Amino acid sequence: MSQPGADQASDHLEFAACIITQAADADALRHLLQVMSDSGIQHRAVWLNAPVDPKMEEILQQSQATQLGDGHNVGIGRALNGFAQWAQSVDVQAAVAFDQDSLITCQDLRALLETFKVLRQTSATPIAAVGPRLVDARSGQPLVHFKPYGLFRQPIHFKQGAHGEAHSADHLITSAMVFDLRAYEAIGAFSEDYFIDLIDIEWCLRARHRGFELVVTARAVLRQSIGRQTKRLLGRAVFVHAPARNFTLIRNSIWMARFAPMSFGRRVNEWGHLVMRIAHLLLAGDQRRDRACQILRGIRAGMGSKPRQ
Repeated sequence: MSQPGADQASDHLEFAACIITQAADADALRHLLQVMSDSGIQHRAVWLNAPVDPKMEEILQQSQATQLGDGHNVGIGRALNGFAQWAQSVDVQAAVAFDQDSLITCQDLRALLETFKVLRQTSATPIAAVGPRLVDARSGQPLVHFKPYGLFRQPIHFKQGAHGEAHSADHLITSAMVFDLRAYEAIGAFSEDYFIDLIDIEWCLRARHRGFELVVTARAVLRQSIGRQTKRLLGRAVFVHAPARNFTLIRNSIWMARFAPMSFGRRVNEWGHLVMRIAHLLLAGDQRRDRACQILRGIRAGMGSKPRQ
């Protein structure tokens, strides 16, 4: 993977950006909208997965952001698809979505958009999406990115000070993932049946199956809080959500292992990772009785049904 510089980008691209919210912190939302504006993104939106309140209405008016969603929680997949359709309607070529607690600077967002422009123009393999390096907002620790893998996972090691470095990635998270709308059409929509959890990884598997590349760049950093808390278990970061989230996480893990396009080695890896994920949830999480019940529900649902394609 090349190391693109800002001076290489000559093609003109228009971007759309959206924040997917549910009970968002007003100050954080206002700041992120300002970062989007200062980065030159003219088409800005907020998807409401919860009813709008007067403070939210004020923020939308001040920021001139378009309101998407009707205030009902329809899930991340449907929100992403609704945003992508809106982005296509305003005639842009690429889109980037954020969680309501995403932390990114104007400098990093500009670098991310510029890297996408360069790679879209120069890469020999069509680019589906480009994402930033991830840092745990609570601990400040870098989160692990992986090279495309099968039976074994290989982490990406960024060189110290290599700010232009870019790597082919196995998958990206949807927050701050800049995705090409032409690729979105070819790959297909985000899975709405997943509702939440692993939507990004499942879409990335389909992207790579169709010959697209995913790239993580060292030029941009996103700080993200995942779950209610982060715990360390046997040297690994474990993100602890409320027990109810364990249902969708386990169900979707099984759906992905059963139905997503991947090599035989990767499928073996996914089943093994599912067992490890269950162990981590039970060992690191609180309310273990409730958590175990949700995990069992997820296993039954994952083995007894399938998502719509």
